[in-house]
Amino acid sequence: MLAVPDGVRCRTAGNAIGGPGAVTEPRQSEESLIALAEILVTEQSLEKTLRQVLELTCAALPGGDEGGITLLEAGGPDTTIATSDVARRVDRSQYAAEGGGPCLDAYRQQQIFRIDSTLVDQLQQALATRGAIEQATGIIIAQRGCSAGDALHLLTMAAQRSRLTLAEVGAELVQRTSNQDRPA
Repeated sequence: MLAVPDGVRCRTAGNAIGGPGAVTEPRQSEESLIALAEILVTEQSLEKTLRQVLELTCAALPGGDEGGITLLEAGGPDTTIATSDVARRVDRSQYAAEGGGPCLDAYRQQQIFRIDSTLVDQLQQALATRGAIEQATGIIIAQRGCSAGDALHLLTMAAQRSRLTLAEVGAELVQRTSNQDRPA
């Protein structure tokens, strides 16, 4: 027997199961929906069924590159199937967080959430940003002979005056300086 949370409707072999009202889903491709409807839970293992559901869902959703299926076990949430180790790590970080995360919120609120950016993306962006700021600070130190703190303060003031981020001002200074160093 398949346990389905309230508010979710499933169809297997033409029989509807689930609680009242359906969870609304984003637009999905017709082919994926047809394939999803053809999965018969009784003909294969739960793991194989969940893997197919995940693959079809990722294919149906625009930008659905990564994903996982979380089952709420007695010991807490567990990612039963995932598209990659990255997806598993993202899920584990949610489970460890005090307030949970979007996966658990989706279950609690019976809504679908799409995550366009992960912590990995944010860390990569932060590292690139930090590099530009550090390079710009070094340029100011070399040009003015000031301390790192004073150089960062000057860079911050320039960012505030121009209404740009510190990283944008830093990248612009690095670009201008490297253009000046090139022979004409």
